[in-house]
Amino acid sequence: LYAGRSRGRQQARRQTEGDAEKQPKRRRWSPRTRKSRTQTKPRLLARFRDSLQRWRFIRALRRAAAIVVHTPATYEQLLRVYPQAKRKAFVIPLPVDAEFPPAEPPAFNKKPGERWVVVPGFISPYKGHPDAVAAVSHLPDQFRLVIAGGPHPKDRSSRTCWNQLLAAIDAANLQQRVVITGFLEDPAERAAILAQADCFFLPYKEVGQSGSAALGDALASLKPVITSKATTMFAYRSQVDTVYSSVAVDAKKHAAVAALIQHCVNETGQDSQLARTHQQRVGDRCSLAMTAARYRQVYEFARQPEQKRH
Repeated sequence: LYAGRSRGRQQARRQTEGDAEKQPKRRRWSPRTRKSRTQTKPRLLARFRDSLQRWRFIRALRRAAAIVVHTPATYEQLLRVYPQAKRKAFVIPLPVDAEFPPAEPPAFNKKPGERWVVVPGFISPYKGHPDAVAAVSHLPDQFRLVIAGGPHPKDRSSRTCWNQLLAAIDAANLQQRVVITGFLEDPAERAAILAQADCFFLPYKEVGQSGSAALGDALASLKPVITSKATTMFAYRSQVDTVYSSVAVDAKKHAAVAALIQHCVNETGQDSQLARTHQQRVGDRCSLAMTAARYRQVYEFARQPEQKRH
């Protein structure tokens, strides 16, 4: 009897151990496990947020009576997202027109012998101001970089961008050669700055921007315009008689940009005349009057009953 009981206890112990081996082992807690879980939550939240934004975007497109984009590239992108927008989407470039006469006297005056390289518009992370500072550091002392604008009041990242710009100026020791006007609230003051430019440089980064009002202002001044290779910088170069209205370059190659700036500022031959002719044609097609006429057509289309829109 004792031997039988002993064998029974051994069999029961073996069965219990076998069942325990079949069960999945419980993962022990570790900081790495907790970290992976905390990383998964933001990713899920980001996916949900993107899906929600896309759903809201599509819903807004469905409800809109008319949709206006500024470039053919944005139009094609819109149709990829929402093909049904083709019947109610319009391409209207931002105006290229000298809206206001320059202020007299201007708040900032160019000294005799100076050459101004102007970067117009707000100071934002995607506009590449540090690249402009680096390019000017390769130019002779008579060249000044004029940043015609200030931080955007509604852009939270503008303050960080402002600090990076000042750090770039300090690192290049260009405090005496970089002029920052700050936000130009008076359009006449802004026009006075643009009128004194010898060359414009827009080293924008590729962020999928639809259009650039700063590029339109630069082209309206009929001065050499050098841009980065961002898609939005080609918005006014889609016609055969406007392709040379500006020049695109790799904004990160600062020495090459500086050489191009010197060439454009000193150029007085056929190349300069060709660029100005193409800029004038851009202005003729994208003037304020032409832009207003296009928007009037869009409003007339949107006012029609839905069944008559086609």
